[in-house]
Amino acid sequence: MKVLIQRNPIFSKCSSCNSVGTLHKSRARGAWEQFVKKFTIFKLYRCKNCGWRGYKSTIILTTESLETLAIYIALAVVSGFIINFVIKRFIS
Repeated sequence: MKVLIQRNPIFSKCSSCNSVGTLHKSRARGAWEQFVKKFTIFKLYRCKNCGWRGYKSTIILTTESLETLAIYIALAVVSGFIINFVIKRFIS
């Protein structure tokens, strides 16, 4: 099961005019936009109809993916407690 689902925002609705299929990638204009574009899940897009320019996420979190992510985090925490117990009990 996938934890995160990647999507193509080009086929999503424009945030301003709600038209579908009018978004295309936009280039970063400054250092901050380049940082956001390279190191986050948000990418820059522009609407062909209304000229809106902004960020859209490339990853979708569904309820199934959030449940799976919560299970992974819980397993990591429980494993950490078990390892901590074993180290304190048998090594120290």
